[in-house]
Amino acid sequence: MRDGDMSLKNRIIVLSSLGLALGVLVGDIITALSATHEYNDGMLYVCTKELTEAVGSELGAFILQTLLSGLLGAVGMGLSSVYRIESWSIAKATGIHFSITLVFFYLTAFTLKWWSIRDAEWCLIMLAIFIAEYLIIWLVNYLTNRKSVREMNKALNEMKLKNSAESEK
Repeated sequence: MRDGDMSLKNRIIVLSSLGLALGVLVGDIITALSATHEYNDGMLYVCTKELTEAVGSELGAFILQTLLSGLLGAVGMGLSSVYRIESWSIAKATGIHFSITLVFFYLTAFTLKWWSIRDAEWCLIMLAIFIAEYLIIWLVNYLTNRKSVREMNKALNEMKLKNSAESEK
């Protein structure tokens, strides 16, 4: 199915589903990097120690982490559909997508105890990392789409020239 054939609703569903899977993967990676790696009765924590203690069990913490990480991914990717709303400017779509994704990122991070809201320095570092990653992804998408638009415009101009030449005959 071509991108143009997909309704906005279907696009949101497909992208959110993909984002859910990627969110779980990225959440596990973030947790692996931020966890204290302390052992509990010979078992390595699969979530941060703080989350495991707050939830009361490793299984409960893992389930919460999986759900919230997946939700974060689903929101981020599903929301990218705002770029397909033709009546919105790219600035409006980017502002809305960035703001909502950032809010969900921080809510997820604080809930899963990736770091504490009291650790202002770490919050700022993560904001800088989030913004850098967001800009890189945004720029790659922008340049890719710009290239596609240029190729379509070139093909349209060639068709116009061909039709013009044929009508003169």
